[in-house]
Amino acid sequence: MRARPAAILASSALLLAPLGAAGSNGGFLEPTDVLYELHGDQQGALFGWAVSELTDIDADGVRDLIVSAPTYPPANSGRTFVFSGDSGDLIYAFSEGPGELHGYAIADAGDVDADGLHDIVAGARNGNRAYVYSGATGDRLLTLHGEQAGDQFGFAVASAGDLDLDGHADLLVGAPRNDTVGLDGGRVYVLSGADGHTLRTLDASSAGDLFGSATDWVGDVDGDGRVDQVIGAQDAGPFRDGSVSVFSGATGVERFTFGGDKANEGLGWFFVAGVGDLDGDGVPDVYAADFSYASAGDDRGAAYILSGTDGKVVRSWFGSSARQGFGPGREAGDVDGDGTVDIVVGSYLSSDGAREAGKAEVFSGADGSRIRRITSTTRGEQLGFDAIGPGDLNRDGIPDLVVSAAEGDVVYVIEGER
Repeated sequence: MRARPAAILASSALLLAPLGAAGSNGGFLEPTDVLYELHGDQQGALFGWAVSELTDIDADGVRDLIVSAPTYPPANSGRTFVFSGDSGDLIYAFSEGPGELHGYAIADAGDVDADGLHDIVAGARNGNRAYVYSGATGDRLLTLHGEQAGDQFGFAVASAGDLDLDGHADLLVGAPRNDTVGLDGGRVYVLSGADGHTLRTLDASSAGDLFGSATDWVGDVDGDGRVDQVIGAQDAGPFRDGSVSVFSGATGVERFTFGGDKANEGLGWFFVAGVGDLDGDGVPDVYAADFSYASAGDDRGAAYILSGTDGKVVRSWFGSSARQGFGPGREAGDVDGDGTVDIVVGSYLSSDGAREAGKAEVFSGADGSRIRRITSTTRGEQLGFDAIGPGDLNRDGIPDLVVSAAEGDVVYVIEGER
């Protein structure tokens, strides 16, 4: 579990009410306008373990937000929350059985039930399950199960797009401890959104790969008219340093694999994403990160943009020093208004503002330069545990940011700036 394996054993209750706008410089080194905050009421709940944008389900014209707290009580049941992106008001809260770690992974599922609104998928790693909930009503639409106990089915979840062209968005679920190709090789399931049956499986190259430690859709990289998939395998490769692979959504054929280098220690663990076309070749590209990258210091962290055409590195960034934990992130929207999607990356272990207070940075998708830095001064909150660009939530024409600080049980919704 990141750099703190014991943290997942904690549990607490949460106060699910947004605080008002925090204003400028409320706990940050740089001028930072916070639109609102979402808080847990006890340290250690891991509220903000994962955050995701959700295509507008409350019809106010603004994307909504998914936030998880996998150690929510009782007994680490875990819980997944949906909030209004406009106001921060709670829309839904989902939980299932005790000990499941519900919300270990979360995502916008796409329109699974074909009712015109997007739905929510939540993985429950310890329950060996994933759940799909209606964006319209909050009802549970599907319960998906791993093949064997201990597979950690639900470790990673994502929409797969409508691969079978039946009008229902399909699903990706990772099970990195599946033993089909050998002990802990891992498997990823492509599942029908209509009824949950398996459309195809994607398997590890060898035992121990932990294939399925991250999943996302990446747009149509091969020009066949269907979105494709990106999969992480955090222990793949001859040095067990991890890999990221892209597969055809139409056929399941592997398009390319990126293996990083010996300094990687967990490439493809959680953080992979499709990010649009950054290099201007007309093909969507891929975000891949390793927050434990260890060149020039343990847990320095690294993030890469990979060409959707061939998997070659288009951009790369690295933590500013050891113990930054640089890497949690994905696309930020076009923050600087140059027509190219930019990237937000968290450094959740950074002590630049206070010990393990964390920070987040925005980088230009066009040239890789840093556009913005947000450095927490709140000791131990680990800002940058996850980070996303949900779009323009306050309707001022500039994309905003959502940055979690899971050790502080807080999620910041931060106003975009140019």
